[in-house]
Formats: sequence, structure tokens, C-alpha cells
Amino acid sequence: MCSPGMHLSALFYSRSTLFMVFAVAVLLARADSFVHVDFHRHGNDWSYGGEHGPTHWHAVFPTCGGENQSPIHIETHKVFVNHKLTAFEMEGYDQIQNLNMSLKNNGHTVQVDLLGVQPRLRGGGLSRDYQAAQFHFHWGATDDRGSEHALDNKHYPMEMHIVHHSSHYSGLSDAMDKAEGLKVLGFFFEIGEENEQFEKIISHFKEIAHKDDHVEIEAIPLRSLLPSDLSTYYRYQGSLTTPPCYESVIWTVFQETIQISKRQLDIFRHEVKQNLPTEPDIDLTDDFRPIQPLNSRNIYTSNINGRIQQEPVSRPQNSAKVLTVSISYMISLLMFALIRLCNEWGYEPGIGPSTWHTDYPQCGGSSQSPISVDTAAAVLDSNLTTFTFNGYNNINNVRMSMKNNGHTVQIDLTGKLMTISGGGVKDTYRTKQFHFHWGSEDRRGSEHDINDKHFPMEMHVVHYNSKYNTFDEAVNQTNGLHVLAFLFEVGEVNHHFDEIIHHFYQIAHKADHVDLTTFPLAELFPEDLKVYYRYHGSLTTPPCSESVIWTIFKETIKISEDQLMKFRHNVHRNYANETDRDISNDFRPTQPLNHRFVYASDPSAIYKPISASRVNKPLSIFVLGISVLIFFNCRF
Repeated sequence: MCSPGMHLSALFYSRSTLFMVFAVAVLLARADSFVHVDFHRHGNDWSYGGEHGPTHWHAVFPTCGGENQSPIHIETHKVFVNHKLTAFEMEGYDQIQNLNMSLKNNGHTVQVDLLGVQPRLRGGGLSRDYQAAQFHFHWGATDDRGSEHALDNKHYPMEMHIVHHSSHYSGLSDAMDKAEGLKVLGFFFEIGEENEQFEKIISHFKEIAHKDDHVEIEAIPLRSLLPSDLSTYYRYQGSLTTPPCYESVIWTVFQETIQISKRQLDIFRHEVKQNLPTEPDIDLTDDFRPIQPLNSRNIYTSNINGRIQQEPVSRPQNSAKVLTVSISYMISLLMFALIRLCNEWGYEPGIGPSTWHTDYPQCGGSSQSPISVDTAAAVLDSNLTTFTFNGYNNINNVRMSMKNNGHTVQIDLTGKLMTISGGGVKDTYRTKQFHFHWGSEDRRGSEHDINDKHFPMEMHVVHYNSKYNTFDEAVNQTNGLHVLAFLFEVGEVNHHFDEIIHHFYQIAHKADHVDLTTFPLAELFPEDLKVYYRYHGSLTTPPCSESVIWTIFKETIKISEDQLMKFRHNVHRNYANETDRDISNDFRPTQPLNHRFVYASDPSAIYKPISASRVNKPLSIFVLGISVLIFFNCRF
């Protein structure tokens, strides 16, 4: 899409021009020093071809080389259905009262600015309202190209972008460099019948034949330009598709296309020029940016109709079909037997937590983890003092290596040691690794729960007792391990996890690994580390050794829904040459507390959860009392 506020280009141009005039005046004052001033690239000019084309934009506009650029290729069989992407509420889209439309040729596209009372957009999974400021077009010289986005390897002859800014900001220029400051609706065009509504715009193209031409046109209801079905769309986080390429755009690309005739499309291709009236005419066409890498981003769709499965490879049918199925079934049984023979474990049926004790007897022990923390039954322990974290803010000589082990995402820590001490534990413990457990939905995922409430994710930072030389030596010793557990809740984007999440595409499959740029581990933690729960338990995965001191912090870590979705869908439990199966629901169910106690470091951690019945009881008594009074007043 074009930079919102292309109408701002005149402002940038005028500022640059004033600066250049001032510079020339100064240089002319020193007649012997003036040689040449290049006016060609005023305002950091850019184009769609040549030395100022898309492949060179990043040299002048560094953000154009970012990781979250637009447009992208939407492969519908890889998108994820997100039921939070509900229908849009389009306020003012069907009205023209107090709305003015200004049509212009800015040398890059045809743009219609919306002035006066701007239409508003809400819903559609958005957390705020957005105001429509302008719409513009991208088209190609031939019918097989022109759109910026592609859908299943198909480019369309034209694409329209309706650009909105968050109502938190005064306009496009204020919002364009803010996170989620812009919202753009993208629509593909296909050649079909004449489009009467667009003819009301196209009929004015002779009046904007050259760059900087503009004309006021009769306002048109914005909804009349759109397809009838807006229920199926695609959503991703991206950027402006023209310089300065700010990564501030929530993109919505609709599946249903807009029909336009061949004649109308040819008017776009040949009636408007990219040059000024005094220059040789050059058709304004092929004004689209090439597809950009998706990198670690996900694409979501509003409903199952947006997820189109790839056509299976056709194979000849024959009488051996039943035999083939039988052989496949036998192979599956054989593979299952081999898995069990190799003592493989997982979270899936057949090798899940309920079977672990068969191959790993300690998993059936009496001091197993995780547990459910009953805050009302927790015992206050004044010995549970604050922790001393040594090296947790250090990045020098520390290596972070992230891997997909088929069960979780794990970051191994090597190099200069990080240690913890205090917290009611007499020994010092060395940091070994940290990993995550998450669910396929927000109501589950954590291993521990608080008062029967599960959280969408839990992080474990694993330490081993410094009395032992290695983790393997400590794992079977009493108090050999100490694990810090952090629960997650859905909130704002947590950029401290960016370095981890942005590399998920490099560990998409089992056994994949990648080195991270080291960051301070303490940055991942919540602020309050003084209030926590303590109990003695086990590893939550085989071999389930009962050697773990557990510390569960009360304050949660906040992470966005989009970041959680990347955990759920960007890493898989299978090898690269196998069918993809998401790592999700990688948590063990809670285990009996049995003879153990849970201790708390602070009185604020000991409380009785408020139930709905307790809240409603006084209200029920009040309503009953009012009812009795009304009854007696009516009777007497």
C-alpha cells in the first residue's frame, strides 16, 4: 500500500525545497564554492523501477529492510483459523453526509482522500477504533500482475487499499510510526462486468492525468465499492508497502474479489501518468512492491472458509487399495511398538503422561509434579526470603542456544555461570536451561494451577545444585535441582520475548537448533519476585526424578495472544521430513499433593478464592428482603 498520507508528500517536498533553496542561497553567497546541487532526489525520492526501485529502498529508508514487511504471499493451506476475527462494524461506510472526496495523482498511484466526517472501523478482532483517511490502488500493465499481495501463488490485476489510522491519534502522520497505529483493508480485483460505482471515480481520470493533478469528486458511499461478502478475510502484522515502510500496520486482506471491466482497468493503465505535465508522458503502471518474506509471522483467517487445503496428488485407483490400507495400518502398529520399545514418551495418546510410569517407575511416585496450589491451605514460612540472582543481567560470555526437542522449546545456557541463592535454600544453584509448556487455547497450558485456575503458558528455569559437577549428577540427588516457575497471562506484546519468538522459523522441526543473540535473562521475569510458593516435587517429564525444589512466583508474565499463537503453531513435534504436528498441550496433568505442604513467602500469597456463590449471597438476601417487603405492602 502507499504510504498513508501521500498528501503529506507535498509537505515533505516543500520542506526539502525550502532547505535546498536556503542551501543554494548560502552557497551562492560564496560564488567560488558553488559547484552542483542534485535536486533529483528531493525528499528522498523513490520509485518502482531503476536505481530508486524497491530493491534499493532500504538504503535510504532502513525500515524497508525490516523483518515484518509487506506485502506477503498468503498460502491458504498454512493459515490458522482465529475465531476472534469477527465481523467488522463499519460506521459511516454507507453514508456521504459531511464527507468530501479529493481525487489526485501523486506520481505513484491514484489516491482518494476522505475529508470531513471520516468513516470508522471497529470489530474484526481489533482492540480499538480506526478512522478511514484515504484509499488508493496498485495495478499492473497486464492481467497476470498488479496486486501487491498474492493468494496461493496468484496475483490479481489490481488491488485497492483503504487506509485507516487509530482513533488514538490525530491523523495518519501521527499514527504511521506507532505500533498498530494503522489498519489497512486490502481488496483484490478480477476482470468481469462494468462496475458502475468505480466508474464514478474513473470518469475523472482525465482531470488527474499528470502528477500533482487533483480534483474534488462527488462523494460515494465507501461500502458501495466493496464486495458483498466481507466475512472471510486474512489477518497479519506488517508494514506500509512504500517508503518509509513503517511496521505499524494491521493488515486485513479479503477473500472475495471486486469485479471491474477490462475497459475500466485499461483506463488505469493508460489515462494516468507518473510525470508532470511538462515532461514526456510515462504510464503510471506496475506500481506494486514485490512479495516480502513472511519470516516468523503467522497469517490468520476469520473462518474455515479461508483455509483451503492443497489439492491432493491424484493417484490411479486399483484393486490394491484395501491391501495398501492394511499395510499402512500394520506399519503404524509396528512404529508404535518401536516407539514403546525405545522408551519414547510424549503428550499424545499411547505415549502420554498416563503411560509414563510403565517405562519410568518414578513417574508413579508419591512426590510428583506439577500440583494444584490451594492458596488458602498454604503455610506462611518466614524463612522464604528474597533470592539473590547472580549474572542474570549479564550477556558477556554467555551463550544461548535454542532447540526444538520434539516436546518443547528449550534454551540452553552455557559459558559464564548464572546462579541463584537465598530464597530459603542454603545451597547455591547454577542455571542450566529454561523451557516452556503451553496449551492450544488460553484456558489451559500451564502445568501448575492456582486454585484450579490454569494459565495459557508456564516457563521453567532449571538449576542444579553447585555441589555437583553436572546436571546429570545432580538430577537424582535430594534437592539436586531447583526450578523457578513463571505463569503467563494474555496481555500486551512482550518485546522481551522477541529474540526467542523471531527465531521459531529456524527451529520449526524436531532436532532443529539455533544460537540466539544473548539477552539478560532477568528481562523475562516479572517485577515482583518476593512473593512465591514453595514445595518439594519432581521433574514434570520422564524420568520424573523426585529431586526438585519448586518455586512458583505469584506475579504473572504478560504476553500477547499473537505471541502465544506463534508458540502454538510455529514449532512442530515432528522431524522436517514428516507431516507437521504442532507442539501444543505439552503439559502434564496435576499430581496428588499427598503428604506434602505448600509454603508461601508472604501473607499476600495466602488467601481464599472468592466464589460466585459467596459474592451473590448478600445480593440474594437483599433481593429476598425487598420481595418480602413488597409482598406485605401489597397484602396490607
